[in-house]
Amino acid sequence: MTIYKTSRYNNSDIDYVSTTSGGDSTPIVFYEFSELGRLTWVDYIWKDGDRLDLTAFRFYSNPHAWWLIAEANPEIEDPLNIPAGAVLRVPKRA
Repeated sequence: MTIYKTSRYNNSDIDYVSTTSGGDSTPIVFYEFSELGRLTWVDYIWKDGDRLDLTAFRFYSNPHAWWLIAEANPEIEDPLNIPAGAVLRVPKRA
């Protein structure tokens, strides 16, 4: 598994590999952003009516940070149609 040199994660270590039901693999990293520090995650149970932007606002006070949640959950194929009861990893400061 490789992180490309042009990726914003090129200095990150692969922490684990997520595999979809179709067999596709995606490397998962704990991000190192100077303004955030090292990130881990908490589990969040998705409810009917939840949206990624509102969930990002709840956890980060920034709805534009929804991509952090989306990238931490590569098994979600349609971010606009996440089933209730799904457990999402929400990155947080370590």
